[in-house]
Amino acid sequence: MTSNQTVFATDGLWYSIIEGITFQTLTSTATVAVDIDGNVPGHPYDTRSVQGNTFRNDQFDGGNGSFALALCRLGGSSAQGESSFIEDHWMNADTAF
Repeated sequence: MTSNQTVFATDGLWYSIIEGITFQTLTSTATVAVDIDGNVPGHPYDTRSVQGNTFRNDQFDGGNGSFALALCRLGGSSAQGESSFIEDHWMNADTAF
């Protein structure tokens, strides 16, 4: 998946397997290539948090921007801390994760 901005963003992600995908932003102006978040501010209702996800054999390319992947960057403490990262590849970002 390729984009000139954020490639993939969530507002809640539970018990999912994301496997064998390359996420690549093409510009350093994108804050983050992959933004996995929950309870992002600004909604008139509560959204889901982030819990129990597995990322396996994925590639995260930040396009020389700030982050290749951000976990709960805007939603604060809405992560349950149970995400697994197995054989993933991180590149071209100030901060990989």
